[in-house]
Amino acid sequence: MIETSVRVLLQRIPGTLILLLFPLLMLGPYYAPVFFSVYFIFLTFAVFFLSVRSALGIFATWVKFIVEKDVDWMKLRTEEMHRRKLTGEAEMAVTDIVHVVVVPNYKESMETLVETLDVLGSHDLASTNYVVCLAMEETEDGCVEKAEALTRMYGEAFRLLTYTVHPKNIAGEIRGKSSNTNWACTELHKRLTTHGSLSLIPRIVVPATTGAVSRASTATLSEDPGPERHIFTCMDADTCFAADYFACVAYRYVSMNVHARKAAMFIPSLVFDRNSQSVNPVVRMIDVGWSASQMAYFIPYYPFKYATSAYSVPMELAEAVNFWDTSREAIGEDVHMTFKCMFATGGRLRVIPIASPASQFNVVGKKENFISGCYARIEQMKRHMWGSLDFGYTLRMGLRWSIGQGIQIPKKYFQVNGREPIMTRPRQVFNVLATFYHACELYIWPAHAFLVTTLVGFFLPFTNVTPPFLAPVSKLYWTALTGNLQTPISSFLQNTLTIASKFQIGVFIPMFFSIVAYELYFNWVTDKRWKRNATAENPGAAGTIHPKYGKRPATITTKRPWYQLIEWVLYAVAGIITSICLVIIGLLHLVTDRLDYKVSAKPTSNAPAAAQAASVTVAAPATENK
Repeated sequence: MIETSVRVLLQRIPGTLILLLFPLLMLGPYYAPVFFSVYFIFLTFAVFFLSVRSALGIFATWVKFIVEKDVDWMKLRTEEMHRRKLTGEAEMAVTDIVHVVVVPNYKESMETLVETLDVLGSHDLASTNYVVCLAMEETEDGCVEKAEALTRMYGEAFRLLTYTVHPKNIAGEIRGKSSNTNWACTELHKRLTTHGSLSLIPRIVVPATTGAVSRASTATLSEDPGPERHIFTCMDADTCFAADYFACVAYRYVSMNVHARKAAMFIPSLVFDRNSQSVNPVVRMIDVGWSASQMAYFIPYYPFKYATSAYSVPMELAEAVNFWDTSREAIGEDVHMTFKCMFATGGRLRVIPIASPASQFNVVGKKENFISGCYARIEQMKRHMWGSLDFGYTLRMGLRWSIGQGIQIPKKYFQVNGREPIMTRPRQVFNVLATFYHACELYIWPAHAFLVTTLVGFFLPFTNVTPPFLAPVSKLYWTALTGNLQTPISSFLQNTLTIASKFQIGVFIPMFFSIVAYELYFNWVTDKRWKRNATAENPGAAGTIHPKYGKRPATITTKRPWYQLIEWVLYAVAGIITSICLVIIGLLHLVTDRLDYKVSAKPTSNAPAAAQAASVTVAAPATENK
């Protein structure tokens, strides 16, 4: 009861802070100029710092891609083990890792799922090292038949192709990606730890009250390795990875010392390149901003990074933190899982960027027009921003961690041969504080910076910023506040505004470098890298198989035309829309934490195989093997 009350109270903090900000905005410039000035300059510095990091992070990501472009991760690990004479049970090769790819989906078209499996199945290691799980929802009519049809189509392409069905109406759960992912991963883990194989049990029946079932494909494999050699990769149904993502994840994992492996996550950058030429510029730039904002944390040695949409978690770590949360706080399951692992590991978590992007679709509207497209993207943004519930979660977990409570993993989890990893308490505290700072950066300060900057720019007189048409409003506001239009602004505030204006103008410098770095990044990941090592038979074009990366999706944008550079003027607009959305969501959280979970539409694939799949007759489920 107390726990629930604290959770409800903390979830309202972002909205409460916004409400408290309004009297500061209205009265602060005159009655509390020092406090107002300090907070304003802090927000200005925070925005400038983020802009600089964004430029550095995108550039660092592009450089990492270039540096690692020719690396053969399997060969590199083999050479390392031979050169350093690495032996012992803890030493593993890239091919010793089983990738458990979980694909949560709900009412996705057959075309979309077929192309995703087509791309995964083309990877060299797919048949030996990929276990793919289609995480279906019971609320989707015909989901079992759809999964069975896909299993028949692609069962031979993978080490194992299986599926789970997430039951509906589980008490305490909120419908969405997190609860579906949690169900699939716990089921797979249960099979492995109970029966020694992900495929040993052809059918697992869940509680009779739900009527949902979970089947594996009928292929029987030899005993699978233990959890320490399995890595979960969670991805959206429309996400496509190149083969080097999984090879690099495996290499990074096996190359770490045994202690570090137990507290590691792996994340790709995002690139919206599947249909970017068919959406309107506003949608396109919002998604560019979404991708760029994640890369702001990809600076080498930066203390905080977070997962977005697609990411990989070792099975051992997922088990140690009790898998994914299913409460309302976990609606933004990717960032939430990052926070959960950080606190559960006591600040030991390492989030490692991988130099291979997750290729994704932009959302599309129900109608092919500008308004419909923007509405669909804002609906998706609303769902993303609803994840600001994570701010309350972060604060609650941080407070509990500080007093030695919470969901911390027992110390014995990190022990190897009786020894614990070396990480000082100050370093752990620093990592936890960095997590809290960036939770504020994600969910609090953008809204505050927008509101404060709007007041300063449009309502304060004598700032040389207020547009002429708003001068009467500015004079009316100042007269109402001070009683006399001639009352000067505090000298401290005036000096603060002068300094802040220089930083606000200066922010265009890192923004310029962000534009250059992002165009280099986009051009590399969508065009140049696919042309490397290509042949006449396999040119790296859409729908063809690249010798290193595997099959390229048929629906793809190969290059941004030069005239789209002008769209960068909308980059700031995308930030403003995001900030406004955060303000609205924060206020909504004062009255509810419930969201009508809606997923905006994505286009279907152009792949011939996907088109053929659309005509596949979905048969009845296979009879259970006794």
